[in-house]
Amino acid sequence: MIILEKIMELKRPFISAASGLVEIDGKFFVIADDENFIGIYDLETQSGVSVDIFNESLPAEKSLRKKNKRDFEALVHLPKQKQVLLVPSGSTINRERGALISEAGVFQKEFSFHIIFSELRKHFPEINIEGGVVVDEQLWLFQRGNGLQNLNGLIKLNLADFLANKVVQPEIVLIDLGAVQGTNLTFTDATKADKNILFLAVAENSLSTYDDGSVMGSILGIMGRNGDVICTTPLATTSKPEGLCYSSSKKCFYLVTDDDNRQYSSILLRGNLPAEWMTILIS
Repeated sequence: MIILEKIMELKRPFISAASGLVEIDGKFFVIADDENFIGIYDLETQSGVSVDIFNESLPAEKSLRKKNKRDFEALVHLPKQKQVLLVPSGSTINRERGALISEAGVFQKEFSFHIIFSELRKHFPEINIEGGVVVDEQLWLFQRGNGLQNLNGLIKLNLADFLANKVVQPEIVLIDLGAVQGTNLTFTDATKADKNILFLAVAENSLSTYDDGSVMGSILGIMGRNGDVICTTPLATTSKPEGLCYSSSKKCFYLVTDDDNRQYSSILLRGNLPAEWMTILIS
């Protein structure tokens, strides 16, 4: 089991439902599933700035906010393009609007996921995209199988065609992650880690992509560049980890939490990988 160290509470700007995480030049980019901005945080000042994505106001009341939110669920660093992609879940028709910002944190343009989500609905009756990572010339999206169908999936797309809004034929691999206390583990994020991929998965006691449930446990895993799950280990947290990034220089990982409660801020946590994992990551 990996012990996690608390690094920062995401209070300035305030985020309670962190869902995606990217680290660029020592700055932590954090997206939330119920906000229309991205927070960019500095560890030294324990604070950050917010960058507006959509000029829309969301209701304060919980059920209305949930109904109207854009449900950003992942951040993907695009190194060659020097951009960061904001990925919506697609769990409802209202949740198909993404965006691109620069590495400097400047909003560039809205990006529609309608074309790819229309294609994915042919394969997944309940879309819920929760993670993404660039591998060579492909964009990998991670489908969270927390609905009735329990379909965890790895979706591989040609990145250039995707960014050009072309119709792409996805390569789909269904993945069984096992269960914790009888509750299926489902993807919540992924990140590039040296030559392989790290991913998060959570066992959340809910049979819906829309409704929240109790967290029964969570894991960190390594996935190979062919999409196979190499190994996993539990995380020592009762919170729901939803955003993940990896530091190649420090050989550690960071994650952010979402406790589905706007009374509490999300937390940025740090963890060290098991010693035996380091050989796997660089192999």
